[in-house]
Amino acid sequence: VQRFKQSTDKKDIAVIKSEIKALKKYWGCFPLQYFNHDFYSANCTLTIDEMKQFIPSYYFYKIIFPQYDNSKALLNIVEDKI
Repeated sequence: VQRFKQSTDKKDIAVIKSEIKALKKYWGCFPLQYFNHDFYSANCTLTIDEMKQFIPSYYFYKIIFPQYDNSKALLNIVEDKI
């Protein structure tokens, strides 16, 4: 968020709000990836559909891979399968 605040090369604020709203509706959580990957930058040429391909960390760790914080469950997933 610090980079966002200091950036002088941002898209129009209405575009930023619209993109954030669309990503939030799609993922069901605040899209921090919008700021992590500088999607707000005027130089960002990604479409909203391309932005949707970046999974928010919350969604990944809480929905897709909730075992991340459970070391016993994690060992079963990452142990040597040979």
